[in-house]
Amino acid sequence: MDDYHGTPVADPYRWLEELGSAEVLAWAAAQNAVTSTLLAGDSLRDILLQRMEELARPWDELEPARPAAPTGRLRLAYAPSETGSARVVTVSSEAGGSRVLVNPREFGAAMEVARFDVSPDDRHVAYALSDAGSEWWQGRVRRVADGRDLPEVLEGMLWAAPVWTHDGAGFFYVRYGRPAPGAVTMFHSPAVMYHRAGTAQSDDRVIYRTPVGTTTLSLGVQLTPDGRYALVREGEGAHVEAIGWLDNRRWLLDLREPQQPDLSGPLVPLTPDRASAYELVGQRDSLFYLLTDHDAPRRRLVAVNPRNPDVAQWREVIPQHVDVLTDIRQMSGRWVATYMRDVQHHVRIFDLDGKPLLDLGVPPLSSVLELRAGPADSLIDLVTMSFLRPPSVTRHDLTTGRAHVIQSPALPFDTAAYEARQVWYAGKDGTRIPMFLMHRRGIALDGSHPTLLFTYGASAQVLSPAYGEQAIAWMELGGIVAAPGLRGGGEFGREWYEAAILERKQTTFDDAIAAAEWLIAQRYTTPARLAIRGASNGGLLVSAVIAQRPDLFAAAVAEVPGVDVLRFDYGRHRTQFGWAGDPAQFPFLLSYAPLQRIRAGTCYPATFISTALNDDRAPAWNALKLTAALQTAQGCARPVLLRVRDTGGHSGGEESWMEREVEILAFVARQLGLR
Repeated sequence: MDDYHGTPVADPYRWLEELGSAEVLAWAAAQNAVTSTLLAGDSLRDILLQRMEELARPWDELEPARPAAPTGRLRLAYAPSETGSARVVTVSSEAGGSRVLVNPREFGAAMEVARFDVSPDDRHVAYALSDAGSEWWQGRVRRVADGRDLPEVLEGMLWAAPVWTHDGAGFFYVRYGRPAPGAVTMFHSPAVMYHRAGTAQSDDRVIYRTPVGTTTLSLGVQLTPDGRYALVREGEGAHVEAIGWLDNRRWLLDLREPQQPDLSGPLVPLTPDRASAYELVGQRDSLFYLLTDHDAPRRRLVAVNPRNPDVAQWREVIPQHVDVLTDIRQMSGRWVATYMRDVQHHVRIFDLDGKPLLDLGVPPLSSVLELRAGPADSLIDLVTMSFLRPPSVTRHDLTTGRAHVIQSPALPFDTAAYEARQVWYAGKDGTRIPMFLMHRRGIALDGSHPTLLFTYGASAQVLSPAYGEQAIAWMELGGIVAAPGLRGGGEFGREWYEAAILERKQTTFDDAIAAAEWLIAQRYTTPARLAIRGASNGGLLVSAVIAQRPDLFAAAVAEVPGVDVLRFDYGRHRTQFGWAGDPAQFPFLLSYAPLQRIRAGTCYPATFISTALNDDRAPAWNALKLTAALQTAQGCARPVLLRVRDTGGHSGGEESWMEREVEILAFVARQLGLR
């Protein structure tokens, strides 16, 4: 029995936190055996696998059009190995010819190259090795000329992104302290370091260090395009692509001479607080251009003088718009900005002073996957996709305004037979919430359709239109796919996210419940034909929702869930989820804690839970405890199954993605009556 600020809380499955013990490993192996036995012999798995492989072909057709980023005279890229067992890093030159520079399997059968970064002088490449999908990477430096490693090995690299200084002599990186086995936090004591190539890690220079034991801040470093300044970032809350941590602060280190950087200068504040997001997106003359939500929850672009960075001296270049500014970059002498309106993208072009020039057409119900510079300054290639259309490339002429498709993969299914649309439903408090629906065209609203509700609703992430093999395969079986934009996500900017954090987190779960109730009320489906699915934070959502409303669903899938919200320390996400060690935050965590809400004798949905023993973000004991609690409490014949992988980490690893997906879809199909 644990005591939280005077409140006793039972934790009968604490023993499952000892992931290295023989008892826990035997228990997990027994769970795997039961799962394999119950799912064995399902012919639908083979059918789904074959079909999903066919539906995945458009991605292969697009790949050759994605150029590897040139670095001086050399071009480095990922490529499949000759055996197909791992990606290798190849190097080629403008003169032609290619050779393998890094093959991760020379370090072990489960090693993968997680990332690589080449030095500005093309002499070295810093690369990170991941062991079996772990996010704790090992850094190495390899000479390009002869393919030999320098002697150093860098440890403590978590999501490492080496940033080379312009002289090519070394790079900045972040070193994290790795907790002991059984710890309830992911890392501690991060520090920004500078490593000189060819030297020992113990000789690295400390640029910025958090206090010993810090678990709540993630660090990062960025170099300005001219190489003169290094920007150190400390952040927490939620990390969003293109703008970084929503609660972050930037510090500035003046290196003075890019080809002979001075690392001894002081760090000076560039931004005022750690209550907003700031991301350097460009540099022009002596000004920095920051994408920020400071005083602009839907974001804006500001110009900042690094010598006088006071907020009062900022110059607004592109003001906040009614739509969310999701990404902006300097391309072809212009600002290219991607906006989101009602969870659908559109692109606007501005001159460098912020004057609007033109809008680029994006098909409805689509999202922008990638922006590429075209072969001329006036050309931009836009890669877009939708639920029913694989990624295609459209070339836009910024001078004439004309556009034409330059690459459109063959469609592996009859798109005319299906439809995707957006609907709106009311949340518990009356808020209008968007939801995408995909299904066969012309279905009867008679409640008969197996429906898979995809959910997330956290970390300001957005469930935007995307081509997915699993969704199309599900529709081909006769199913409906539903994807609501729950609060806690970023569909409408920072306010949408903050509407469902901390003591308001129950709002996310209420929104998901309201989505299920709407699908039933509109006679798309019934509880006997409805399943809910989520991964990571979405796994927490699934667990909380079925604990609160088990009557709404026949099946549930919780992948790599972080569900023990009292024991697990969210660390860098505390400002989003809270911490049970805080007496002011413990009550709202307890109010929705899934493990404490499960009640014996209740009929819970048939549930599939998955995890990996080397998951660094949501430790496997979360999934093990959830499984044990549900299995013990289950009051009907519906199964509660656990799939435990030894490796793969939080993301599961690329090689087995489709096999995992097929297993889940076949499980859900069986529970919803599809044969």
